[in-house]
Amino acid sequence: MERKYRLISSEGHLEVPPERWSDGVPKQYRDRAPRTGRFPDGGGDLLIEGLPIQEANSLDQRSCPY
Repeated sequence: MERKYRLISSEGHLEVPPERWSDGVPKQYRDRAPRTGRFPDGGGDLLIEGLPIQEANSLDQRSCPY
């Protein structure tokens, strides 16, 4: 049976680690690309060149490479 939707929500959240896009960054710049890490207490952080280290609360919701 075909469904007829009157409303489709576009309020979705996809938490993708920045390392997912590292292969698309030219090799000579990959060490400067955004990446995730861990605080000593186990919490997640987001490392972006030129910005202070940011807490990444959503790391628990996504698959991380570490």
